[in-house]
Amino acid sequence: MSEAQDKKRFEELKPFIGEALKAIRRVIGKKKEEIASILSIPTETVSAIETGQCALSFQVFLTFCSALETDVKKILAAAEVVKRETDNS
Repeated sequence: MSEAQDKKRFEELKPFIGEALKAIRRVIGKKKEEIASILSIPTETVSAIETGQCALSFQVFLTFCSALETDVKKILAAAEVVKRETDNS
């Protein structure tokens, strides 16, 4: 999948990306403070991204994925799972 395709999926799944980022961060055992430090942003901004209270650009998404040391496609797949779970509830 190309970056353009990843960006399209990102836009489609945007409401579910934050929750997916949070889930992956927890699975790999990183704290919000670690991610905030890597991204040079306040911890509160990480929280806002994960809860969907902060708009997330594709570029910031890519940087967040890098901070998690996780492939973009894995985060998008996790967001797809979150979407399905939300749709089924």
